[in-house]
Amino acid sequence: MKEEAENWLSKADEDLATAEDCVRIKRFHASAFYSQQAAEKALKAMQIQLLDRFDRVHDLLMLANSVKAPKEVTNCCTML
Repeated sequence: MKEEAENWLSKADEDLATAEDCVRIKRFHASAFYSQQAAEKALKAMQIQLLDRFDRVHDLLMLANSVKAPKEVTNCCTML
């Protein structure tokens, strides 16, 4: 995996861990925010890996479509 993609994926993992911590302490709004951030960073890692670039947008569905993510992923992006 490309180093820049690995860096984005590492940040996504950190955000996901934070989202999980927020659920445990019943901070659901914060958990939703960090979940969105984790998804965005993971999708940007995929863009870097597959397309050698990432889009400077926050639209999860657009990011998922750009990497031809499976329907299950695009459905989750729509919910987030």
